[in-house]
Amino acid sequence: MNREEYQNVAPTRPDRIRRRDLESFKALASIESREVLSEEKVADGLFLRTTHVVEETFDFYYEDQNVTYRFNVRAIKNAIVDQKIPFAMFRATITEKWYGLICKHGGIEEERVAKVSDVNRPGLVVIWPEENSLIIDGNHRLVARYRRGLRFFRYAAIAFDDIRPYTLWRTGRSEIVNGTV
Repeated sequence: MNREEYQNVAPTRPDRIRRRDLESFKALASIESREVLSEEKVADGLFLRTTHVVEETFDFYYEDQNVTYRFNVRAIKNAIVDQKIPFAMFRATITEKWYGLICKHGGIEEERVAKVSDVNRPGLVVIWPEENSLIIDGNHRLVARYRRGLRFFRYAAIAFDDIRPYTLWRTGRSEIVNGTV
């Protein structure tokens, strides 16, 4: 994959923020963030119970920086709804080139594409300081929209610097991201 491959893939224009956009960011909170109880038997009649929160995340290896990022997508959506971070809405044309790149590099799982029911929820796109962009929520919806003949995709654009509190990173390519911000 090279930088030129991503040049001019999707004509984009600003779009207005709609009330249903904010509602859609809230919509799946109960399944994107939940407490999980685990129990381990340590002796007869004695159990160790722990509770931890599981949240929707998106991992991305940024080759130019040699860093793996983990974005807490659920926390970012909550911050948008709670007006803790600024964002802008955009509408982009889903070109064949963009569709192909998302299928090739976007972590698409065919069984998930088949299960997409609400193709109208907007995605989340991170804008890096050097102005590259990355979809961290909505790749499967974008592919489903294209396959259903819909040729535009709405998304909330957020600056990387604004979501640092919701992002962990680790030097190198890694499955384990436990850095500090």
